[in-house]
This record gives sequence, structure tokens and C-alpha cells, in this order.
Amino acid sequence: MAAGTIALMVLAISIWLTIEFRSQPLLGLHAFRQTQTALTSYWACKQGVQLSYWTPVAGFPWAIPF
Repeated sequence: MAAGTIALMVLAISIWLTIEFRSQPLLGLHAFRQTQTALTSYWACKQGVQLSYWTPVAGFPWAIPF
């Protein structure tokens, strides 16, 4: 397939998914876990993956391995 065809297919699928799931909230029942994962990923990208990674649990310094 040509790159243009693949790009159009991806665009069509993304539009369909947007329309299909537009009524769902961005954060679900466990929103704190999604936020915690996002912050942990941020620190993993900035400092590299470590055994003791930064996780927001109870406040600074947040170094709790899960």
C-alpha cells in the first residue's frame, strides 16, 4: 500500500473512534491511577528507568517502587 493510503486509513479509523467514544469521560473510575502513571512516565523519560522510580503517592520525595 502507498503511504498516502495508509495515512487515510489511519485518519478514518481515528475519526470513527472519536465519534464512537465521544461521550466517555477522559478519566475513568480510577483517575488517580492514570495521573500517577502519567507522572511516573514523565520522570522515567527525564531520568531514565530505575528500580526506585518517582511515584506520586503521599508527597515529596515520592520515591516509592511499585
